[in-house]
Amino acid sequence: MNNDNNELKYKSFIYFNPYIDYDNIEIAILETQLNDCIKIYSKTDDIDTKYEELYNKKCKKIMISVKNNKLCRGIKIEYIIQSLQQDDILILLMCPKNRNVYGFATLEFKCKLPNLFIELMATNKKINIKGYGRILINLILQIGNLFFVENIKLKPIQGSINFYKKMGFINDTNDTNDTTNLENNYLIYKC
Repeated sequence: MNNDNNELKYKSFIYFNPYIDYDNIEIAILETQLNDCIKIYSKTDDIDTKYEELYNKKCKKIMISVKNNKLCRGIKIEYIIQSLQQDDILILLMCPKNRNVYGFATLEFKCKLPNLFIELMATNKKINIKGYGRILINLILQIGNLFFVENIKLKPIQGSINFYKKMGFINDTNDTNDTTNLENNYLIYKC
């Protein structure tokens, strides 16, 4: 179990998307470096079907929280489903007792190196404890460091821009979008 302080009790899980092929080295890097503090799941030849079922169960659990208005308010359901189906990595924070979803993030890196993209990140707004967004960002930074990425990028929704800036993200100067509307621009964290 991971605890940043006495109030934040959670379990961290990293799932590699079972519908994407990975080099074993990518999975081994994370397992070697993070497995003591985070449970990492990936498919292997002998458990492919069970792993796909496990991954799909976790995605369904996320979607239940979305439909109960606990996660991803203001984000289209189609985009959430697409991220869960197509992105490379799913990071999940769950309550150790009742397995409720505290937060999650989907990451895309396979075709984007040396950049890591946070495609979707959300925390449970019905929990009155702050800090789960920070925990997710710290896990993402660890993953970025292990894969030697140069930058971590994301396209924030309007209400989260200040949070990401507090976490060290800055406006991407290479982004040619409209500079007057920050919601349309990428933020970047230089590793």
